[in-house]
Amino acid sequence: MTSMNPQLPCSLVGMLGRSSLSEEELENLRRKAWWEQGLLIVHPWDVRLKPGEAKALNQIAERLYGGERG
Repeated sequence: MTSMNPQLPCSLVGMLGRSSLSEEELENLRRKAWWEQGLLIVHPWDVRLKPGEAKALNQIAERLYGGERG
């Protein structure tokens, strides 16, 4: 998976730490979550997204969870 990760601050980082899984393993977990639970895990800065798709994700997240990130 190719994505730009601007290292946004997150209150969970201290609790979770860094994953020892490779990007390929993480992508497989995301795929499994989608197929088995209907759970979509995607970063809005994922380079595979078109600009309109990234904007839509941000709008949905802001509506559901409030405010702007960062």
